[in-house]
Amino acid sequence: MSASIPEFYRDRSVFLTGASGFLGKQILEKLLRSCNVRCVYVLVRQKRGKTSEERKELLLKSEIFADVKMVNPNFGSKIKLISGEMTSPEMGLTEEDKEQLRKEVSVVIHSAASVNFTEKLKDAVSINVIALQHMIRLSKSFPKLESFVHISTAYVHCYKDYIPEAIVKPNHDPNTIIDLVLKESEQRLEELTPKLMHPWPNTYTFSKCLAEWLLHEEADDFPCCIMRPAVIGAAAEEPRRGWVDNFNAASGMMAGVAGGLLNPVYGDPDIVADVVPVDLCANITIALGWSTAVTKPATVPVYNFTSNKLNPLTWGEFEYWLIAYFNRCPLNANTGMTKIVVAKNRFRQVLLDYGVNRVKVIIFDLMLRMSGKKPRLLQLHKKAMKGANVLEYFITHQWSFETENVTSFYEKLNAEDRKNFNFDIKQVNWEEYMVHYCKGIKQYAMKEDFKNISQKRKLQRRYSYLC
Repeated sequence: MSASIPEFYRDRSVFLTGASGFLGKQILEKLLRSCNVRCVYVLVRQKRGKTSEERKELLLKSEIFADVKMVNPNFGSKIKLISGEMTSPEMGLTEEDKEQLRKEVSVVIHSAASVNFTEKLKDAVSINVIALQHMIRLSKSFPKLESFVHISTAYVHCYKDYIPEAIVKPNHDPNTIIDLVLKESEQRLEELTPKLMHPWPNTYTFSKCLAEWLLHEEADDFPCCIMRPAVIGAAAEEPRRGWVDNFNAASGMMAGVAGGLLNPVYGDPDIVADVVPVDLCANITIALGWSTAVTKPATVPVYNFTSNKLNPLTWGEFEYWLIAYFNRCPLNANTGMTKIVVAKNRFRQVLLDYGVNRVKVIIFDLMLRMSGKKPRLLQLHKKAMKGANVLEYFITHQWSFETENVTSFYEKLNAEDRKNFNFDIKQVNWEEYMVHYCKGIKQYAMKEDFKNISQKRKLQRRYSYLC
């Protein structure tokens, strides 16, 4: 392949959606730190009472940008916010903004999505399918466009045991579903949803499958590819080990278990967890933007980015390191010792999580209120339960993913690009990774310090005796 990844991106303008999300922030930070881009156009929703500069300041307050800020204090000048609404015709962009994008943009990274597994069908299709359609049509008007990277999910065909690196036709035409959600009432759509999305387990995976087929149908003479990550976890290496800023999926479950709020989670400890670090996801995404432009594929290539058979980590091993870390370094907000995480006994899980644990957090919140502190454990328990419920389908099923495209792509990179844009999942040491992931949950997601750890361990043991 010609040129290196940084050389390709030098002085280019990139259009990025989903920059306020977990993966989107990581992609943005990496583009600014390692690619010397001219500009990154970031699509944001309009908000009353806040200017674009105020919204940019809020975005750049994230700790992920701390390192790039030290190297270049003015790095924010390379970010230009574009106000719009992805689900609106022409994305709600002004003529001035559209003209600016047409003049400048040569790479599009579409990371925006609803990752809410319990989203209503109308909302899931609007955000994950209709918005993609608008993005494709807008991007086709960019004269300089050389690549379009669409972020999908490895579980797009999760009702099957084997998931190839190929786009599979869904049971319904995407445009038929789009027409349906635009015309039918909310009540009618709720009635139709189970039948429409069968055999998919949720509206998220169903809508992402529709989106892939839509891209396939509209990809004529359109330089694009699809990156499918599995369960995205904390950063493995950069810019900071263990960086995670949300409680989605695995991270929410981890926080709940760490605080003694979840015990157990229903699942199978022998199943592969398929966690992939967010920094590796960002690296392969940026690398694919380059390779798509260079190779100009005739069809839409698909890349299953999973750890499944390349470097497996089971939920049982995940559980072991989670317990080991948080019993040594407890959260400030904890209600007892961190115990078993993944168990196959459904009755025990329901009894403990919805009975004993719920009563326990209510009692602790009352104690906090009586001592003049703000009660927060019940809300944390609800968030943890939501994360656990979202993960349940994926902790009870095992898949085999084709990963030949990812493997061969990595092997084609030169030594410098492999070093600077590493996405070799085989290099991840899961023991080290889990320690930093747990630390990141405490430091970045929970925003807790590491002072008086021995005292917190004593309190943790005391709470365990009480409950």
